[in-house]
Formats: sequence, C-alpha cells, structure tokens
Amino acid sequence: MTDTAQLKFAARGRWPEILSSLGNIPAEHLDGKHHPCPKCGGTDRFRLINQEAGAVYCNKCFSTKNGDGIAALQWATGRDFPAVVTMLQDHLGLNGNGHSSGNRSSKPPGSPKASGEKSPTVFPTSAEALAVYSRTLGDPTTWYEYTNTSGRCELIVYRWDTPGGKEIRPVSRTADGWACCALPEPRPLYRLPSLATAETVYVSEGEKAADVLIDLGLAATTSPSGSKAAGKADWSPLAGKQVFILPDHDEPGEAYAGAVAGLLAKLDPAPVVKVLRLPNLPDKGDAFDYVARLRSEGASGDEILADIEALAAGAETINLDVGDNPEPSPEASAPSQHKFRIEVVTSAQLDQGVYEVEWFVPYLFAKNLPTIVAAPQKSLKTTLCAALLLAIATGRKFLGHFAEASRNRVLFMSGESGFHTLQESARRICAADGFALADVDGMLWSEQLPQFGNVAHIEETRRVIRYHGIELLAIDPCYLAMPGTDAGNLFVQGELLRDMAFMLRDEGCSLLLIHHTKNIPSQRAHDPLELSDIAWAGFQEFARQWALINRRKPFDPDSDGEHHLWLNVGSSAGHGGLWGLDITEGRRTATTTRRWDVQVCKGSEVREADIQEQEQAKSDRKKRERDAAADTVYQDILQAFVHFPGGATKTKIRERVGQARVFDAAWMKVCNSGELVECRVKGDNGQEYDGWKRKFGDRV
Repeated sequence: MTDTAQLKFAARGRWPEILSSLGNIPAEHLDGKHHPCPKCGGTDRFRLINQEAGAVYCNKCFSTKNGDGIAALQWATGRDFPAVVTMLQDHLGLNGNGHSSGNRSSKPPGSPKASGEKSPTVFPTSAEALAVYSRTLGDPTTWYEYTNTSGRCELIVYRWDTPGGKEIRPVSRTADGWACCALPEPRPLYRLPSLATAETVYVSEGEKAADVLIDLGLAATTSPSGSKAAGKADWSPLAGKQVFILPDHDEPGEAYAGAVAGLLAKLDPAPVVKVLRLPNLPDKGDAFDYVARLRSEGASGDEILADIEALAAGAETINLDVGDNPEPSPEASAPSQHKFRIEVVTSAQLDQGVYEVEWFVPYLFAKNLPTIVAAPQKSLKTTLCAALLLAIATGRKFLGHFAEASRNRVLFMSGESGFHTLQESARRICAADGFALADVDGMLWSEQLPQFGNVAHIEETRRVIRYHGIELLAIDPCYLAMPGTDAGNLFVQGELLRDMAFMLRDEGCSLLLIHHTKNIPSQRAHDPLELSDIAWAGFQEFARQWALINRRKPFDPDSDGEHHLWLNVGSSAGHGGLWGLDITEGRRTATTTRRWDVQVCKGSEVREADIQEQEQAKSDRKKRERDAAADTVYQDILQAFVHFPGGATKTKIRERVGQARVFDAAWMKVCNSGELVECRVKGDNGQEYDGWKRKFGDRV
C-alpha cells in the first residue's frame, strides 16, 4: 500500500505543476487568485487556496472535502482515490517507499559518458542505489529532489548529519535506472517547476537554506553539487526575472554569489540581479540561520517574510559588467498575522491510512500522546521520570521490570531539582542497571524551562529540538513553565498547552509534563490516584496518557530511605495498569552513598498483601490491647488480696476484681509470678476450700 503521507511529502510545493499536468487545470489559474472554474465555469469562483498542500476551491462545485491535492485530482479527473494515488505515484516517479523509481524508457539530460570511462552500477530504483551509501552512513538525515520542468525526479541529493559534519551523496537517474553518481551537465535547478511562473527568485547556497525561504512563501532555488559547481547547472530558467542572490557568510559563499552573478549575466533576456546579504549572520551562516534567529526572538513566519522582502526592496541592482556587490539596506519588519491552515482527510483516506500506535515503552508509554506524570509533593516523581527517560534513551527496561524501551533521543528540562540532584539521581539509576551516566549519549539535560505562551520561548524550544534531533521532551515541573495566573481557567490553560503541543507535534516530538496533584483527602491519602486528582484546569483534558504516583504508606524517616508507592498508568488509547513500587534509596552519610533498589508488583498483588498486612496489624493491635488490659488486672488482683489477709478463693478474687474478659489471663500471669502461695480458706458456709494467699517479701 502506498504511504499517502510520503506521497504528499514528495508533492509538497509542486502541486500547481501536478494539478496542471494531471488535472488539466490551466497553470495560470493556479496562482492563488480568483479565476473561472475549470469544471463549472463562472468568472471568479475558483482558486488555489494552499499551494503546499495542493488544495483548490470552487464555491459552486468543490467547496467541501477539498483539503489537499489528492482530493483536487479526484475532483478534476473524476477518478477514485486508488486511481489518483497510482497516477500521482507514476507522475512523481515513486516506487511506494518515498524514493523515485527507475524509468527505462526515458533519457536523462546531459551528454553520454566519454569513451573508455567506466560506467557506474545502475540500480532499478533510487532506494537500491541509496542502500550503497547506507551501508556505511546509515539512514540519511534528509534528502532533496531535483526534477525536470515536468516534475519528474532526475536527481536526489542525500544528506547525513554526523558528529564529524555533514555528508552529501547524489543518486541520479540514468537511461536504465538509478546510479550513485552526479547528474550529467547541465544540471537542473532546485524546485525547477515552481520557477516557471515566478517573477522574483531567491538563490541560496544549498537546499536547506532554499527550503526555509520556500516555507516563508518565496520562490527560491539553488544549484546541485555544492558552492564550486554553480557552472554545472542550467540557469536559463531565471532569464528575464528579478533574482536575489543570498550568499553564505564566508569566502566560499561570496565566491558562489559571484559565480552565479556571472552565469546570470550571460542569459538572454538578462535578469535583474541583486545580492542580498542578510545582516547579523554567524560565521558560515545562511538564510536558515537568519530565519532561525528571528523565530527564536519571537517573530512569526509572516513577520520574517516581511523583513526579508524589506531588505530585498532596499538592495541595489548589480552592474553585471563590473560585478558590483552593494551592501543591504537596514533591517525592516512589518507585523502580520500568523497563517492558519486546516487540513482534512476524507473518510476513505482515514480508512485506508495506517495509524498504528508507536511505543516508547510497549503498552506502557506511547509516542505522540501528550503525557502527564502527576504526584503529590515529595513522591519521587522527578526521580522516576529520570529513570523512565534514561530507559528510553538507552533502550533498556524501565525499572528493570517493564518491556524493553525503544531507543529515542530525549531532553529532560528540570527547573526545580538542580544539576547536583539530577546528577546524583541519574548516577544511581544508571549504576543500578550496570552502566555509566557518561555513556548515555541519547539523553540531554537542561535546568532552563520554556514559558508556555511565550512565542520566543516556544521557537527556541523548536530550534533545540531540531538541532539535537529530540524525540521526547520532558518538562519538570509545569508550574514553573506556566504563567500561574488563571490556573483555574480551562480556556486559558488549554490554549497555553495547545501551542506548545502543536509545535512539538509539527517537529515529531512527544511531550511529557511533570505536574502536581490537588490536595488528596485524608481518607484517600494512600490510595491509587485518579485522573481527576491532577491539579489545575485543562491538564486532565489535555492528557492523552498519564502516570499517577502516590504513596501507599507514609514515608518513615527512620527507615533506610524506603518508599512504598502506587503507579497508576492510563491512556485514551486503552493501555495502562496499576503497579506497586517498593524503592529503597538508602541514606547518604560521610561514608555511604545512596542507591536505587526497585521492586515492582502488580497492583492486585499489592492490594492482597496490604489486606493481609492490615489484618495482621489488626490482630497484633488486639493482642497488645489484651496484654495491656491483662497487665492492669494483674495489679488489681494483687491489690485485691489486701482485703483477704487470710487468703481467698479464685472466685472471691474474681468477684472483687471483675474484668471477666481478661481475668483468666491475668490470673494465670499472677499464679506464674510467684506472688501467691496455696492455702486452705474457710468459706461463708463454714466449709474449707482450696485458696491462695499473697506473699509480702519473705512472709505470707
């Protein structure tokens, strides 16, 4: 089955060309302005409403179920969903796994190999060619596709971000398939189909910088094979246009800009060329760094677009004969509203899509579900979360009990404990599992917390997540990351949580929030917690999965650092359970360090053990009460003999003392104490009976 998400990813930004080629929609009607509908006519009822997603709109015949380009092709061609997917897949040259497939009947641009030159190995698909590189480099970080004017992929540039720097490798279309080599000259420009209708084009050095400009709504391009290969590209599509060259902030960047300007000078008609040097770039910085900095300062996409366009408006035109490179105008910006786009899927797409639950810890902790860990104060929630994150970062079993975690990069932002406490706890947790904290390269730590609702903080968090490839972000505690006002307002809190969650969703990163609970009533103080126990408005509704921690017993400060806890896990996806945790940390002294000993039991086993313990405690308490009562009666019995100096029977003493319930036990204790001696006593009827006298020292 074709992955429609990957299909849409491959088609993003290319929909005008696709809709024109496959849907017979006139290209001039796909500029975002109002035009006659290609199906029902009219004068201005039709327009392209989302170039990246390919969504079109006609207020008469296509105003619903029109959320993306696939739906647009179904409407335009009258074909069903599978037929349109196949048609689009063939057009993009996709083989079902997101990479372009071979086409034996097509000849790539450029001249054939020189006689005697060794030809590269040809593979049927680009995926098989990529596998040659992947054997040593692993899966690529990203890739960039170069197409011809009709949108067919001719070259894929793969990028690996490694500890030693970036690695770039090409896979090119040949007459018979795909090969691990550069494309013959002249090579197409990046995002070539989108350049045909653009009046103004921005040229950057590299695809990453071009993409960030395209994401802002600009027409942008670059040439393949690096800064020294500008002359190997076909720049003719830029003839007669206005072109802004954005050099990287280094000598190779300036050299590339000069080379491109020289190549553009040879075009007919000649373009209007300007060099736009973005201000305040770091060494080797480019448009990507510039946009990232503005976002970190709180600027929206529209504000950044206005900033760049203002800089471009102030740039002077290059005299191509002398290679003049004027300085840019001062920065300028204009406020605008953040773009809001809604994407929908049809029921058929929903039914055919593959939406499987992915796991950090199988059947305990799912990916992509906003998670809240909540507990009363001083209930080990931070330490337990550190143990969970370390398990995920290393692919080990959480608490040595649950299923082995999938290995993911995590960031723990803890603003309350401090690095000293985090270090001590993390070392203990790692040592208990037989490895060193220094060896955990998949987990990052920070004492700083982003403020929910602060755009600059959210964008800085986005930058950190992108830069470090974070897949799970934990924020501890929530109250230090939230404004604190309107904590009881569901709408305010919901909006704050939503903005951060949406950003993380866009970046493919899951969110874990560490939060506190309400004050628990004394009658439930040591029971498993429920979702409704989470404090503050909005958090209960926001959580799609939750882990609630509570003490089963009060902490005993005289113990060996022993904690008896409940762990209640639940989710909207249906997984979860109840467990009992028995954790011993020991005590830190001048000669000893703390440890991390954990025992995990099912909740039902803990409940049964607790019932037995409670029954035993009840029995022990009753025995102590009986023993205490017997001790009291013991003294009463001895005192009663003062009234019977000549001795008395047991019956007489019982009548004197009372306390029938414990008298026999007390009497047995007195008899065994040596305080009494046997004697004969005369009853009221004059008869003698066996009796007892009390000893007073050595006399009776």
